[in-house]
Amino acid sequence: MIVPRHGTDFHWCAQWWQHPEAISRLTGLWSTWEAAATDSDPAMLLWYQDYLDHHLPVLCSHNGPFLNCSNDQGHSRSPGVVLQTVRTPDDFWGIAPKEESTS
Repeated sequence: MIVPRHGTDFHWCAQWWQHPEAISRLTGLWSTWEAAATDSDPAMLLWYQDYLDHHLPVLCSHNGPFLNCSNDQGHSRSPGVVLQTVRTPDDFWGIAPKEESTS
């Protein structure tokens, strides 16, 4: 029911479940849609405005998770990037580290 309005900038993958970011965003969209569908009439309009209208362009953008996929040629695994992290200092979250027991 979605009509691509962005020409060649609109990327979709029929195998959307192969893309972790898409799974996460679509799961969030689904759960908020379920809540809106059981609420008042304006809730659905707000769902489009606040959720779908934000996430669909991100999902289907030229640099979104479907970037290497196309409606014509189908799924192509995106290379993905693993973001590196460094452990936070023990007191960073305002919680003192636990003392090791010597007994």
